[in-house]
Amino acid sequence: KRVVPVEDLRMYWEKASRNPWTKSPVVLHGNLNLETVWVTKDKFSGVVETEVLIVGDPASDLTIAWEIFDEKQRKIFFSAVEADKATVIRARVWAVYKAMKNYNSTDIDQSILARDVLFRINEELGLGAEPDLY
Repeated sequence: KRVVPVEDLRMYWEKASRNPWTKSPVVLHGNLNLETVWVTKDKFSGVVETEVLIVGDPASDLTIAWEIFDEKQRKIFFSAVEADKATVIRARVWAVYKAMKNYNSTDIDQSILARDVLFRINEELGLGAEPDLY
């Protein structure tokens, strides 16, 4: 069973490539995930592992939105970080890429998270999402 239909995935890659990051590169964490951020009462309260920062498109750091937030919380998050529509599209593509990479991980937590992220994205895009029952 495919959680993200191939044609839809290709469409979003193409859409994102038409909206590249054109501003100056910014410093990024590069590995924001459930193990590197602290959330207290639904708010970010800290980030760890900042010793290896990278420079690039901020959309890559926004993928965490699909890992920890529901749809309403994602909207609030993207508003708070002033992410425009093109940045959210690129972040979604990065989230799909990351989830597909971890979909068959031998680390069961990573595999479950990947499947949950893909379900959330499918649901958000109205692609007839069905939960992957692992």
